[in-house]
Amino acid sequence: MNKFEVVLLHSPELTTKNISSELDKFKDQVSSNSGKFINHEDWGLRDLSYNIKKFKKAFYNFFEIEI
Repeated sequence: MNKFEVVLLHSPELTTKNISSELDKFKDQVSSNSGKFINHEDWGLRDLSYNIKKFKKAFYNFFEIEI
């Protein structure tokens, strides 16, 4: 299995419940493909290096996975 680092960015307009739902979908996708989670860190709302669409900030979630 190979190890990967994944950073998911979510719109600052999403609620905590919506972000949690999206993270659950990602976790299910990895798990259904025999992947393993090594580490998960919620980095919270941070500035983007550059605007994406009209947003200057995003919610960051960092994962280390093995798949």
